[in-house]
Amino acid sequence: FVGILLIINPRHHADDYQILNRIGIFFTTDLLRKSLSDHKDYEINHDMLTRLWNRAYFGEWQAKFGPMFKKNFGVFTADIYGLSKINRDLGYESGNERLVEVATLFKKVFGGYSIFRYDADQIMTICHDIDKDSFQKLVNYFREQMSDLSVELSLGYSWTADGDLADVIRIAQDYQEKDKKRL
Repeated sequence: FVGILLIINPRHHADDYQILNRIGIFFTTDLLRKSLSDHKDYEINHDMLTRLWNRAYFGEWQAKFGPMFKKNFGVFTADIYGLSKINRDLGYESGNERLVEVATLFKKVFGGYSIFRYDADQIMTICHDIDKDSFQKLVNYFREQMSDLSVELSLGYSWTADGDLADVIRIAQDYQEKDKKRL
């Protein structure tokens, strides 16, 4: 935010300096409070490592926006295979680097949609108002790009022309579990 305090005819209002000073302090304090509040909200709703929406916010998001998702949407989810082993064997810093790497790919491919760090090793995006062919192109592009990752992923996705968000998420996660068996 930017605040401007304008004094018209300052010579005429020179005696009002103390009042104007207090008003300036009030506005500055209020702007700072708002900035801190926004920052706190961001930290509450985002995963600080990946800068994606977090699981806690997903519940709020689902209650708020889920009922609107009835037509033409898809869910894409990826699980980082062996992340706990990477953390144990190579250290958390190495695991975190891989998690950020996957989150970055999600942002690159699905940047216009809602992306969540859904679980410790799972990232999910919900693509709204998208036709099946466009959704499939994004999925295919993600698959092409994931060959550059330093970690393996199990993937699941589902698209519907007319369905319930919770059901589509469950179907995508079922496919992800099946895909995990190939690894």
